[in-house]
Amino acid sequence: MWPVVGVLHTPLPRRVWINRVLHRSPDVAPSALGAGHARHMTVVIKAAEPADLLAMVPTLAGFEARNSLLLLMFRGKRTCGAVRFDLPSSSSQVVAKRLATHIVGIVCKVPGVDGVVPIVYTDEQILAGSALPRDDYVRVVERRLHYSGIVVREMLCVAQNGWASYFEPDRPASGHPLSEISESAVLRDAPEGLGEIQPLGGDLPEVSAEDREWFGTRLRAVRELLDTVQVDEDIADDELPEELTPLLDLPQLFEDAIGWDDREIRRWGPLLMMVLQGPPARDSAMLQWATSRAIGRVSLDLKPPSRAPDGSELHDDTPIGRLIGNLMFGVGPRPDPARIDSGIALVRRLTPLLDERQQLAPLCMLTWLSWALGHGSAAGDYLDRARRIDPKYGMVEVLGAMIDSGMMPEWAFHDPNYERSQASGSQASGSPTSPSHPSRSHVGGGSMGR
Repeated sequence: MWPVVGVLHTPLPRRVWINRVLHRSPDVAPSALGAGHARHMTVVIKAAEPADLLAMVPTLAGFEARNSLLLLMFRGKRTCGAVRFDLPSSSSQVVAKRLATHIVGIVCKVPGVDGVVPIVYTDEQILAGSALPRDDYVRVVERRLHYSGIVVREMLCVAQNGWASYFEPDRPASGHPLSEISESAVLRDAPEGLGEIQPLGGDLPEVSAEDREWFGTRLRAVRELLDTVQVDEDIADDELPEELTPLLDLPQLFEDAIGWDDREIRRWGPLLMMVLQGPPARDSAMLQWATSRAIGRVSLDLKPPSRAPDGSELHDDTPIGRLIGNLMFGVGPRPDPARIDSGIALVRRLTPLLDERQQLAPLCMLTWLSWALGHGSAAGDYLDRARRIDPKYGMVEVLGAMIDSGMMPEWAFHDPNYERSQASGSQASGSPTSPSHPSRSHVGGGSMGR
């Protein structure tokens, strides 16, 4: 079985970590999302023993798992992605079977996967004379994978006091020492700075009361200034106060924003946060940061949703409207992860400076941008924050329906490199890929709720 090979791309592609037991959107792995980088280098690291593989996992996955089931996926002897699920709180076999079916369904969406290594990370201890922690659960997952034709190459447990294999008949009483992982030779041999380990959840930075008061004062000043003028397409540049001139070209404002330095954030941040308080600017900026300025511009020009006589919502059903609607629901061209990262960093920095009600729209933006990257854990955390403010807010309801149903963006499984290698008949290496089914049109254009 050993050795196996871990294939790392630098810059590392986004990985998948699946969130929230069953009914939250999976963080969907995303070497796919990283495949759009113009340049990347493949680094091959060989794992001679299971402890070596466990040492590689944080770098391969991009995060430190805890109280989780992580599945490391393989094509041949090379890794191609990872998915993470919270461990279930219930010991029910019914729950275990439902979860296992869900897990296998996600693994089967990744073309070319022929093997997996399930790894349980738990704060429980390995005890002498007892089965390994979560043994019943992981055996259900193993059987479901076997029925689906996916080879389970190994099953490992990393507990509070040691690690062991579920296939190991004569393991040490308390498992193998965790030092075998932390002192593995693969960690010494890996290039420096190879992988960035990111937090799983979605948090906001702490800000001082003084900074929040200053920002609030600036925001009120911008609103008062805006009340004194009528901004429309006919207004001349010299008729508008300098503090409001970015409003003449919102796509340019959004494009500039993801490249702002500290001085520009202080100067223009209040104006941006005022603009992003609702659709269409909120949704336009979100999509522009994920794709391009052109998408941001056309999304601003869409007809707003209207009501049919029967009360149902009508969306822009033009080709552009359908494109924008599909992007909102994860169907379409792969987003640019670097642009999304920049958008998330900016909105995370500015959101805690706002009053609670004003945080609602940017929290929804953070939810969608995280979901678009495949970061279901972060998306769920931002959504929970928004729900605590107003569970009836339109975009909260839409995002909640998406994330709570386990919906994931289709582009999270898309890997052009693998598809090209398959088309040319060569052997692919690395990265999760796309579903085999064609893209579906989920909804017409328009905003994601008010």
